[in-house]
Amino acid sequence: MKKLPLLYLAILRNSKSSRNKWSLSFYAILVFFVACCMSSCCWNLEKIPSHLQISSSHTPTHRVFNVVLIVLDGVRREEFFQGPRDSIKKNTKNKDALNSEERKSNPQKARRKLFPFLWGNLATKKGTIIVGDTNSCQISNPFGISLPGYSDIFAGRRQCNVKTNQFHSKPFCPTIPDLLIKEGMHPKQIAVFASWKHIENVASKYYRDSIVIHTGPKNPPLPRWKHSSFDKELQKNLRTYLNHTKDPPRYLSVIFNDTDEWAHLASYSNYIQAIQSQDSYIQEIYKLLESKKKYHQKTVYIITSDHGRGEGEKWTRHGKVKGAKKIWSVLSIPSLIGISSDQIKWIKDRLREDCNHHTIGKIAYWILSRKK
Repeated sequence: MKKLPLLYLAILRNSKSSRNKWSLSFYAILVFFVACCMSSCCWNLEKIPSHLQISSSHTPTHRVFNVVLIVLDGVRREEFFQGPRDSIKKNTKNKDALNSEERKSNPQKARRKLFPFLWGNLATKKGTIIVGDTNSCQISNPFGISLPGYSDIFAGRRQCNVKTNQFHSKPFCPTIPDLLIKEGMHPKQIAVFASWKHIENVASKYYRDSIVIHTGPKNPPLPRWKHSSFDKELQKNLRTYLNHTKDPPRYLSVIFNDTDEWAHLASYSNYIQAIQSQDSYIQEIYKLLESKKKYHQKTVYIITSDHGRGEGEKWTRHGKVKGAKKIWSVLSIPSLIGISSDQIKWIKDRLREDCNHHTIGKIAYWILSRKK
């Protein structure tokens, strides 16, 4: 990188005409800035400060932690924090089971009805923080669409070459699963389950064929939308995997998609029903894992969204609309053996102070990394 400015000057010095000079100048500057973008994109991930790193004096069993990262595609912060929106419900033909007057007078009660597990159970635990209401929590890319958001979460940084949902190459930077495998984690200890097929394109750069990836439609019935399964089909496959695998994952990512699809179809009642179903799926995952010795009190849960949605009549859209960059995040860290209260406080403070997809992704790395 340090040689690029010299290369640029050399190109200008050797130009024979002013026309060539300006042409070469343009391309030299272009190359320089592209190289800058690519190098900054793949800086090493930030580590926990050395005085807060997990002590190596603990036994190997005590140092085996797990991370479960769950993403609810396109679930807005408005519904997450306040329950269903009156102005949208009035324009829908189907009625949902939640009372709009109750949401208006008591948003806490309305959101507990919409998310009975997340707000009624997980949020009440001592080690849980929720970010995105009074403090800002935003996506880390300028596009406001799904795949760039997922790529940032999986990498803990901006993947410069992932700009659309039609990305079918390899991400430019190694992902967190790539880094964990490089540090010694077995590929089969990393599992990605997603309703949307395209998630497989950004989960890993080097080990896509080695880690456990289950994405997209496998069996009928198929939904009205392309490249995805119903969330209930995904949950069924995940349940089977967790109950029968001989290599329980230490990094498990689960991505539900029905909410975003129903929103694009402008069906608010189905969007609300999909949220309630996703909350029940999270509860099932939590209870199933916490019933196992490997996971009980040794697992960090992260729940978030890949993007927000528009406000008012534009709630069906995201991308370049107001509100699409706003997300929310739930982080639940139990009293893990070997992770001190100072370490937990540092991680939580980072999420409160800089809540975005990069930080959310890096939390998984901070918990699981063996690098000191």
